[in-house]
Amino acid sequence: MLSPAPQVPSTPRRPSGPKGHWLLGSILELQKDPLGLLSQGFAEYGEVISYRMGPIRVTYFTHPDHVKHILVERPTIYGRSKLLRRAEPILGKGLITNDGESWRRQRRLAQPAFHRERLAVLVDQMVQVMGAHLRNWDALPDGTVLDIMPEMTRLTLSITTRTLFSSDAFNGTVNPGAAELEDAMYSATHENSARLLSANPLRMFLPTKANREFDKNMAMLNRAVLGLIEARRKQAQPPQDLLQMLLEARYEDTGGGMSDAQLRDELMTLIVAGHETTTFALGWTWFLLGSHPEVWEKLQAEVDSVLEGRVPTAQDLPKLRYTAMVIDESMRLYPPVWSFPREAMSDDVIGGYLVSKGDIITLSPYLTHRHPAVWEEPEKFNPERFSPERSAGRPRLAFFPFGGGMRMCIGTNFASMEMQIILAMIVQRYRVQYTEQKPPPFVVGVNLRPDTVPLKLYRRAAAA
Repeated sequence: MLSPAPQVPSTPRRPSGPKGHWLLGSILELQKDPLGLLSQGFAEYGEVISYRMGPIRVTYFTHPDHVKHILVERPTIYGRSKLLRRAEPILGKGLITNDGESWRRQRRLAQPAFHRERLAVLVDQMVQVMGAHLRNWDALPDGTVLDIMPEMTRLTLSITTRTLFSSDAFNGTVNPGAAELEDAMYSATHENSARLLSANPLRMFLPTKANREFDKNMAMLNRAVLGLIEARRKQAQPPQDLLQMLLEARYEDTGGGMSDAQLRDELMTLIVAGHETTTFALGWTWFLLGSHPEVWEKLQAEVDSVLEGRVPTAQDLPKLRYTAMVIDESMRLYPPVWSFPREAMSDDVIGGYLVSKGDIITLSPYLTHRHPAVWEEPEKFNPERFSPERSAGRPRLAFFPFGGGMRMCIGTNFASMEMQIILAMIVQRYRVQYTEQKPPPFVVGVNLRPDTVPLKLYRRAAAA
């Protein structure tokens, strides 16, 4: 479907939106129900909506042409939000928190490690971790009800750290000695999210129990990651994993590689961002599959036809087209990263609307992925809309769960491969049924995540 051009004012003007409270603006509504507030704003004000959040004004641009302007045509004047500095204690100066020329230099250095061809060597490790996880499921009685969220959390963290380090150092399921480290990771990422969302800019500096616990956990995680880096530098015949690919990367101008501090920051970024967003995407996908048996049947037929009972390989992934379509449609409806805030570094005009230096400009995949001018029946779960025929002519940035342009998430290929493997290997052996009548309760914070997703698990032979 071709989307019409965005609604453009005859002369450039300021975006409009609800007045809200005389002092607080719309900040309370945003904290209580951000998706409801944005959906209502889109219905009342159209493609560009401006909200006052206390003394700050935040403007949402939702048409794919707006997204293209900000992420592709003029990315250098829309910098990272200052709020991301709150994540530096855990992510350091990695690719999520870094900006400017330092970010560009680091991105160029790391990018080759994440090309799909190089990532193919990691598929076997993903399959091995997945196989061990499924053996635990095989011991469960048929028809067991599982909350899939903690299952996916453990699984994605295990896959991420195995493919990074060729080690189960963070996997408490198969390595009991790693349980404390695994708990430290969960606790630290939870506090990191709380800091990013806090209305108190001093939260991370106060002498609170939460901050003392965070510092303790980060000290433990830093020792573990730096220890793995040190051991790898001394290894005579290192494995080909992501750590090794990053160690071997060289700057074009100097020929030097990353320091231990740089490696630590990038590895922590990959661990935290790599497993959290994938976990949430999978949680939503299992809810949708468990409540749409007609989609499950098509997915199962493809997996059986392509794999013929064996585990997937890198060569199989391009053939699992419908599997990829299911994942894309899930992330269209429930993008784990539901908003991308940016700060304007200079004056600009976007789609006929004035932007001033310092303005907070936000893109929301949640709104753009539901734009009725682009998506037919936008609330319906229909993976077929991502078929080549249905996708022809659709603006590329009508769908951007991983961002876009030069700032597109460096782990996009990794996450896509991981999710295809997880779906395929579970569908091979099980059927799932969502047990509730309503969609799962969800939390809207830094990410859009389902709280619990109870699924009834049936072995394929028993289900047949």
